[in-house]
Parts: sequence; structure tokens; C-alpha cells
Amino acid sequence: METRSYQTAFTFAKIAEILSFVIIAVGGLTCFYLVEKIGGFFTFVFMLSIGIFGFSLVFLSQLVLIFIDTENNTRQVMSEIRKTNSILGETLGIIANNLNKLVERKGM
Repeated sequence: METRSYQTAFTFAKIAEILSFVIIAVGGLTCFYLVEKIGGFFTFVFMLSIGIFGFSLVFLSQLVLIFIDTENNTRQVMSEIRKTNSILGETLGIIANNLNKLVERKGM
């Protein structure tokens, strides 16, 4: 398997994904503390805000990972297509050569 071309982007996207889950977890734990301090409604608003923000970050980081995986898969497919075309060209060359030999024999 070939190495990944966008290793830095992949690393940053993975770090962002992990940090996004940490934000969601810390926000969720903070909500338990805030229930006693500021009340249920404001805690719900805070929890909703953290959830939307955190899951948006997860979505964006995973979207970057999808693009990187698609690029990597495309490169692998193109490599296989090149190999297949090379083998096909070789095979067609052999067939054409054999047909020429058959034509030469029939001409005699």
C-alpha cells in the first residue's frame, strides 16, 4: 500500500476529531455542575450550544478525513488501472504479433 500523501492534514484532522469529542465530554460534565449553580434552562441552553459546536467540529474533521481517504483510494485505483493497461497492451501486442505470423504463413 502506498503511503498517504496528506499526512499532515490527516494528523490535524484526527487531532481535531479527538479534541471535539473531549469538548463534548467536558461540556457534558460541566452541565452537571451548572444545574445546581444556574438552573435547568440555562444549563440546557449551554448543553445544546456545546453539543452543536462539538458535533460540528467532529463533522468537519471527519469530512476532511473522508476527502483524504477518497484521494488515497483514487490514487490506488489509478495505480491498478495503469498496471492493467500495461498488461493489456502487452497482451494485445502478443496477439497482434501472433496474427501477423498466421497471415504470413497463409500467404505462402
